[in-house]
Amino acid sequence: MRTDQINHLKKGSDQPSRIRLHPGQIVRGKILQIYPLDRARIQIGSLTFIAQLEAPLNHGESYFFQVDDVKEEVHLRVIQQASEQGASEWKQLLQMIGSKHSKGREQFVQQLLQSNIPFTKRTLQQMFTLLDQYPNQEKAMKALEVMAQRAWPITREIMESIILYQTSTLTKEVNQLVESLTQQSQIPQAHRELIQQLELLIPEEKKTHHVFKQLFEYITSKEAKRELPLMQMLHPRIHKTNMKQLQSMPLTQRANILQTPERMLTYLGIHTAEDRQLFLKTLTSIAQNPIHFLNETKQFVDKWERSIQLQAVQHPNRPLNTETLQQVRDSFIRLFSAHQWTQNEQTVMRQVIPNNTHELLQMMIDFKSLDTRNVEQMMLQLHEHHQPAEKKDIQAEFLRSLQHILQNIGLSHEHSLSKDQTDQLTNSLKALLMQFIQEQTPSSERAQSLLRFIQGMQLQTVQDTAHLLSVHLQIPAMIGALRSDMQITFESKKTESTSIDPNYCRILFDLELAAIKRTLIDMHVQHKQVSLLIYNDLPFIKKIGDNYEETLAEGLLKTGYELTSIRYLKLGKQEEHRRTTTQSFARTEGFDVKI
Repeated sequence: MRTDQINHLKKGSDQPSRIRLHPGQIVRGKILQIYPLDRARIQIGSLTFIAQLEAPLNHGESYFFQVDDVKEEVHLRVIQQASEQGASEWKQLLQMIGSKHSKGREQFVQQLLQSNIPFTKRTLQQMFTLLDQYPNQEKAMKALEVMAQRAWPITREIMESIILYQTSTLTKEVNQLVESLTQQSQIPQAHRELIQQLELLIPEEKKTHHVFKQLFEYITSKEAKRELPLMQMLHPRIHKTNMKQLQSMPLTQRANILQTPERMLTYLGIHTAEDRQLFLKTLTSIAQNPIHFLNETKQFVDKWERSIQLQAVQHPNRPLNTETLQQVRDSFIRLFSAHQWTQNEQTVMRQVIPNNTHELLQMMIDFKSLDTRNVEQMMLQLHEHHQPAEKKDIQAEFLRSLQHILQNIGLSHEHSLSKDQTDQLTNSLKALLMQFIQEQTPSSERAQSLLRFIQGMQLQTVQDTAHLLSVHLQIPAMIGALRSDMQITFESKKTESTSIDPNYCRILFDLELAAIKRTLIDMHVQHKQVSLLIYNDLPFIKKIGDNYEETLAEGLLKTGYELTSIRYLKLGKQEEHRRTTTQSFARTEGFDVKI
């Protein structure tokens, strides 16, 4: 998950005024003003308050304090003076609080204090233990800092959930689990329910294509013995031995072996995305005009069968000469709509024609044995499921995806348990994963990783303070031309019902789109007036935006909002503007806010 540039927009929003001091915590503060009776005005970040000190201190100096009491007024005890000498300062502090020194520990305690995150000796020692045990200390520090700031329990499970949420994506975790599940020799019915739930979260273009699903339905519901030989002529990687076995199998055995469209492709020998794309092209090319393909096939056999037979008789052990082989392969390519293919795809498809006279003759026999009527029926059935879908309503699609995440992922799993609402838990993804992990299958580790990710997502969904509400959601890249998972962060003032106030809020979008690539959109709403700051490195991004500005303004107006301004800046310019663009955002280190 990208956190490089996006975090610049969130720096400066530390919100130190939200610091709540408790006895035993260690903080770093500066003496702003000295009062009689060992009282002083102290600054911790942007928070200033009057505290009772145990000893007189110097005006303008910084010190490390430990909180003794906060009942009537804050009582602070000085641990040591904070100097500007660097490493020796942090090493000395570790010694004073009774912790052994290491470079990682020193760096971590420095991060906590510079970020104005209070901690106690006990919690610090717990965090050190986890930090020392975790192989990647940089990732562990980022997660532990979030845990300390939000006062979450210091456990390895929570730390790993946060690390996974910070460094992975929902799409990645789902894809890896689906791949692991579908590689099993047999898929039990209970596991198929989990696969179905997971596939709802996979972007459409990454799912097994609906044409493949229809092909699976066809060859597992009909004998198709005379149509199946066609399959091995549609891609050079098709496993010929497996195809012959499928032809001789009873229908029930064929269905048990193939099981799913994904496993069907694996069984056929179509593994990579490039192979799938080309296989899909050959299928759809024939499906668009099966009569033309069958006629061209007859002409291909009529043209070459006799000459290849003669060569097989005269020179049985000799391959076709280079010129003849090239001509046969060129004729074969013309069976398809190859003008839509790349040069590399055409080169791959030419490999379907073997440089062996006996194998080539067998292919001719297979071509002649095709049942014209059945092939035409099968291809017309595939063609019906390859009609281009109507342009999707992005707004409706977005709302459906959002609703699915909220209802089916399991974000409210523990809340439903506490309310004894078990009927809402049975089919949630989190519940299915927990059941699956208990079975101890080869895919349990991947399922555990996805479960950890969902737990990290749960922890960071809602951040609630006295006056502000911040909501974070991640949605897989299922919508439009998105090329990465979508994360949304809303922050606003609270309404009287403690919900987001749509009249006073800020939304930060981080887009990875097919055409315009990386784009940040910083959106501010005040009194239903909307202003946008758009960061993109394309030199013509403003010209693109100008084409849609009027449409955007009209759309906002229909919903009761007014577009007041749009500004365009280079992505590299965002650092210069971070102070003006982050004043209202809550602190969310480690998040990649995407939409």
